[in-house]
Amino acid sequence: MVESRARPAMTVLCNRLARQLRGYRRLHALTQCELATEVGGITGRTISRYECGASFPDPDVVWRLANLGAIDVAEVYAPDRRRRGAA
Repeated sequence: MVESRARPAMTVLCNRLARQLRGYRRLHALTQCELATEVGGITGRTISRYECGASFPDPDVVWRLANLGAIDVAEVYAPDRRRRGAA
């Protein structure tokens, strides 16, 4: 049962990160490969997987993305407001 609850939570994180990455890239007119080069240690294909929600970065990559200003960590990890009232 824990696993079934963890997946939706991870999906929410992936979707939030994906929106922020796409927005950052579009704002700065970067390709996925260019952003990957700025982050360092990852490929354009990896950025693509993050943007599609197919995977979530390791904590060190999250940190590097945040330092670039590509993501807002507090927003990515914010509690899901829709579930607060449900009990």
